Amino acid sequence: MVLKVFEAFSGIGSQTQALKNIGVEHEVVAISEIDKWAIASYEAIHGKTNNLGDISKLKDEDIPECDLFTYSFPCQDISLAGRQKGLDKDSNTRSSLLWECERVIRVARPKYLLLENVKNLVSKKHKYNFDEWLGILEEYGYKNYWQVLNAKDYGIPQNRERVFVVSIRNDIAIDYKFPKPITLEKHLEDMLEDEVGEKFYLSEEQKKKFIYQENKGEKNQILSVGDLGLSYRSTSRVLDPEGICSTLDTMQGENRQPKVLIKNGTKKGYLEAEDGDGISLGYPNSKNRRGRVQKKISSTLDTTGNQGVLIFLKEKKEASRLGKQSVDTFNDNINNISYGDVIQPFNKKVKKDIMPTLTTRPEGLKTANIIISKEYRIRKLTPKEYWRLMGFKDEQFDKAEKVCSNTQLYKQAGNSIVVNVLEEIFKQMFLKEK
Repeated sequence: MVLKVFEAFSGIGSQTQALKNIGVEHEVVAISEIDKWAIASYEAIHGKTNNLGDISKLKDEDIPECDLFTYSFPCQDISLAGRQKGLDKDSNTRSSLLWECERVIRVARPKYLLLENVKNLVSKKHKYNFDEWLGILEEYGYKNYWQVLNAKDYGIPQNRERVFVVSIRNDIAIDYKFPKPITLEKHLEDMLEDEVGEKFYLSEEQKKKFIYQENKGEKNQILSVGDLGLSYRSTSRVLDPEGICSTLDTMQGENRQPKVLIKNGTKKGYLEAEDGDGISLGYPNSKNRRGRVQKKISSTLDTTGNQGVLIFLKEKKEASRLGKQSVDTFNDNINNISYGDVIQPFNKKVKKDIMPTLTTRPEGLKTANIIISKEYRIRKLTPKEYWRLMGFKDEQFDKAEKVCSNTQLYKQAGNSIVVNVLEEIFKQMFLKEK
């Protein structure tokens, strides 16, 4: 049996793509979409389709027979990033288009329904509308199942929480269960392009807006260790006299990655970012912005391309003379020293993979100061990387890129649904053994 699908607010067709990927035979009998650029991308990827246009202008006779109705209605008025105008009936907000879907369900009575929207739909502020909607579906003879799912639990390194509602007509013998989380095996760096144009990189001036500095004028350099001399009285801490971030965790020998301190609206004032971490680049001057750093994954993709990544480029090694002894020893071995190695100048040794402890004895002044620094840059994610983080393949992106600008490609990805999440939802609906 061929599943007949009606995709309302279809965007670039993540639902039909998910069905294709898992091998569910289906036919898209109609979509409802008004964004001309989203329509262009949809048809470039999936072929010409029957677009019914504005869902609020649909007449009963225009509504096709369908088995699956998907409706990812606009989130602008309920998203925390939006203006919070809400979705009350007759409020004329974009999010209130949800209520227009009732006519489709009343006329077509599909076997299956799938709603997707931002997590805030089920918050205290909007839950009364959500509950009213579920009550309407129950009156039409549907059993509802809903849950908040995160893309990072289904194979995509993006922290993207969305609420999904699966509604199944009462005469269909399915007791639906949402898919269980899957161990994340990919990091953000696995989704990055090999070569990226300079235009995606932040300038030094732009970069400074995101870097946390306790004292103005400090140098944004990331340093490893040497013998820091008598001016530092601790024998158990590695200090960074020139930079802005901690270099080595002296309590845990395994934690030896260089870190950049990114401004964050919390008590500490910053979050530590490492190579390959996602960084939210929106509102650079905000003092209240939280969650700017996501460890090895991306923040929730927006529609403006304001998600980025921290990248360490290369390592520099220097040995400076503080006395007459030992410098030659370190100059001879400096190329064998890596970031995170423990340097003990007085003993002329380099010890790897042990708990770092530095001494500040006077003898240290007769030795060398070993500095290992790493240059880093912050860049925006590219449109292709955005699409990868929504579960689309490069060949699908390449088709859309031929008909849309980068601005539209960012917007389309940000408005879409992660294909991998949909795949797991649909497997439970259509491929699970009855």
